[in-house]
Amino acid sequence: MKRFLLAVTLFGAAILSSQAQTAPGTILLSGNVGYASSKSEVTSTGTPATVPNSTSTSQQFHFAPQAGVFLADRLAVGVLASLDQTKATQPDYYYGPGGQRTTTRTTREKLLLVGPFARYYQMVGDKAGFYGQLSGGFASSKAESTLDDVSASKLAIKSRGGFADLQPGFVFFPSDKLGLELALGSLRYFTLKDQKQDTQPAGNQLLSKTTSFEARFGLTQLTLGASFYLGGKGSN
Repeated sequence: MKRFLLAVTLFGAAILSSQAQTAPGTILLSGNVGYASSKSEVTSTGTPATVPNSTSTSQQFHFAPQAGVFLADRLAVGVLASLDQTKATQPDYYYGPGGQRTTTRTTREKLLLVGPFARYYQMVGDKAGFYGQLSGGFASSKAESTLDDVSASKLAIKSRGGFADLQPGFVFFPSDKLGLELALGSLRYFTLKDQKQDTQPAGNQLLSKTTSFEARFGLTQLTLGASFYLGGKGSN
C-alpha cells in the first residue's frame, strides 16, 4: 500500500511539474533558424574540352519565430511568421553575336508565411512531451531569375495566397523555462495566385493559379528549435 501511495504521489508530482510549463497564462516564445550552402564544380577532362568548366552554388536561410499564450493547460494559441530565402547560381547558355555564349544564371527566391497557430501538448513526464501544431494564414513568394551579362533578360514571379500546416513535434524541458524542440516534418497545403513578369524587350505577363499539397516526413525534414515559457500559474 505504501508503494502504491508513493507511486501515485510521484505521478501527481510529475503532472504538476509538467503543468508549470503549460499552465494557463504562460507565455510561449518559440522558433527556429537555419542556414545551408552547397557548391558543385564540373571540370572537363577532354582534349579539346567538350563541356566548359562550371560552378554552381546555392545558399538557403530560414527564420521562423512565433509567440503565443496558453489559454488552458497544454493548449496555446498565437501568431507565427516564417521566412525562407534562397540564392542559387548555375551556368547557362544563350545565342548572341558569334554563336553560343556561356553566362551565369542567378536565381533568388523568397517565401513569407504569416498567420495564427494553435498548439496542443501531450506530456509523457515532467521533462518531455509531444505536441501537434495547426497553423494557417497568408503566403507570399517572389522569385527573380537573371542572366548576369544580359541586362535585358529578367524573369520575376510574384505569388499571393494562403496556406495551412499541420506539424507534429517533440519537446524536452531541461528547465521550467526552456524547451528544446524537434519538429518531425509537416503536412502543408498551399494555394497561390501568380503574376509573372518577363522583362525582356518583348515581355509578356502570364497569370496562373496553383495549389499544392505536401507531406514532408523523414530524417531530412527534422528541424531543431528552442522555446521559452514565461509566467503562468505554475511558475515560481
